[in-house]
Amino acid sequence: MQIQCPSYEDRGDLMALWRSSFMDTQEETEAFFDGVFSPGDALVLRQEGKIVSAVYLLPAECVFSTGNRPVQYLFAAATLPECRGQGCMAALLRAAIDYGTQRGMAGTILLPASPRLSRYYEKNGFSPVYRAREGVWTRERLSQLSCSQRGKTGSFRLPEGSMNWPEDQLSLLYRYQQVFSLRVHRGTAGRFLVETEGEAVHLADFLPESPALFSELLACSPAQRFLFRVPVSWDWAGGEIVPSGMAAGPVAEMITAGSAFLRLPMD
Repeated sequence: MQIQCPSYEDRGDLMALWRSSFMDTQEETEAFFDGVFSPGDALVLRQEGKIVSAVYLLPAECVFSTGNRPVQYLFAAATLPECRGQGCMAALLRAAIDYGTQRGMAGTILLPASPRLSRYYEKNGFSPVYRAREGVWTRERLSQLSCSQRGKTGSFRLPEGSMNWPEDQLSLLYRYQQVFSLRVHRGTAGRFLVETEGEAVHLADFLPESPALFSELLACSPAQRFLFRVPVSWDWAGGEIVPSGMAAGPVAEMITAGSAFLRLPMD
């Protein structure tokens, strides 16, 4: 068993592993490896020279009043079906946490895709420190928010410990998400990433610079319902508070559990 960073020559094997673990199409898989993948931001586990497990460690940052801290976001953890249940991923997760420390990261962050995976990650060093506020805004409610939040730019700050993306990484992720039919809107009051779900719009990323973004959202879509996910501290948004991510390493101790938020989490 050998754990190391992959190389660009491993791209074919990594894509095959990806397709064996996720339901992405060939086009969607290629979009990640063409636009986001970097060998230094990944780890693989090999058995007899063959890649059997992989994780991707995307550069991110945690927001603190004393200064942002670099972290890595663990994404697309996968093991070949015939090699599962052998401890490969557990070994790779431990190695990923150590690798983050070696390259100066304050921690490793992830979003489990299910409660079962949350329990698995907790057994392997991750703590459930992130939550989010989720719900649905009607068009009428969005119109009200554009008025009631006017002049309250502080209402849109990310809480202490929240994970954000450096601008260059965010741009890569926005381009990657567009292959899944998500649309990017850039306006005078910020930008947002949306996905149409029937008669509703899912706000995959929504971080206003001012309340005018609510009006811009209404203007760009005729939808009657808008599914949102925002920080818990934005109590004016309404909705329900739900678990929303885990962290390992020093940053997990620095975060006030329950208030920190994951921006544009990849799962």
